[in-house]
Amino acid sequence: MLGREGARADLLDEALRRAHVDEFLPRLPRGLDTPVGEAGQGLSVGQAQRVALARLFLREPGLVLLDEPTAHLDEESAGFVADGIRTLCAGRTSLAITHRLSSPGPAGRVLRLVDGRLEAAS
Repeated sequence: MLGREGARADLLDEALRRAHVDEFLPRLPRGLDTPVGEAGQGLSVGQAQRVALARLFLREPGLVLLDEPTAHLDEESAGFVADGIRTLCAGRTSLAITHRLSSPGPAGRVLRLVDGRLEAAS
């Protein structure tokens, strides 16, 4: 609920579904009441990324900033995160910083940093 304190249960359920948290939630020992430590301790990196996406879905930001959103994720987790990001960013201004041009996001414009200068990606 860190994304939106006091959010209605239906909004929380929708955020969990859109971020694909519902895919692993049943396997957590206490579901939503499972304690999670600092920096997502107790969750995999991919699960922690999806929880972060759920918070964004609850918050409904106008601007989304992403820094290497699929770094250090296995292929399956990266797919879940990428799908959530595409859904989240639709209709919003977003900026993704990544080393991979194939990273997720509905990029309307792609820029590359080459020798300290921004260039349009080809």
